[in-house]
Amino acid sequence: ITDLRKQHRRWGPEKLKTVLSERFPDIDWPAPSTFALILKRNNMVQPRRRRRKIECVHPIFDPQSPNEVWRADFKGKLRLGNGRYCSPLTIADSFTRFLFSAEGLEFADYARSRPVFERVFDENGLPLQMHTDNGPPFGNVSSISRLTHLAVWFLELGIEPVYSDPGHPEQNGRHERMHRELKAEATRPPAYGFAVQQRKLDAFRKEYNDLRPHQALGNIPPARVHVPSSRIFDGHILPWDYPNDFKVFKVCRNGAIRWGC
Repeated sequence: ITDLRKQHRRWGPEKLKTVLSERFPDIDWPAPSTFALILKRNNMVQPRRRRRKIECVHPIFDPQSPNEVWRADFKGKLRLGNGRYCSPLTIADSFTRFLFSAEGLEFADYARSRPVFERVFDENGLPLQMHTDNGPPFGNVSSISRLTHLAVWFLELGIEPVYSDPGHPEQNGRHERMHRELKAEATRPPAYGFAVQQRKLDAFRKEYNDLRPHQALGNIPPARVHVPSSRIFDGHILPWDYPNDFKVFKVCRNGAIRWGC
């Protein structure tokens, strides 16, 4: 038990028991509470402050099947050993917790984010909704319906952008929980350069998907539950089709239109 814990310092009693039971099925392993006592006696746990549980007030953020809602976010800016900054872009399925991507980008902008989404869509299909926060390049609280260039592209692909309320990261708690694990496992300490840092992110994603049991999935790793989306990504964008009684104008870069000029 302690040997496995040393290999995976962030795993709790239930995850340890699940993996050990699969590796050594002939052993009658004790209850998770006994696992917890063993870890405590060996000074392998640290007490954490209890946080008040906040119930999700938006049923739209609680999907009931794979590929209904995906989540995307940037795990802050990470300063590498060479002084450059790395912003990991993470994309995951909300229902199965399957982590599609943890891509270290130099800048958190539309130009660098879109190729990552294109690769993920090409490999896994399209979700019905994309849940993000309100920061760039995902959303803008000052724009109509919080839409950005990236969000409009999602709409053109048939994906509905949905947003957490400003100042309420708990509405995307599943993603925030994954980010806490990613930060502990893949960024402490940060690598010297982008190539090595990306290998650390890839190693975390593989362990998170293929090995790490997830309590919400019945202690099954996400890779055993997730299935690709039936909505295929072909990159084709249909032209916007407006009703005949609509007047169509080009919007200027400052958000204005010319009317009657």
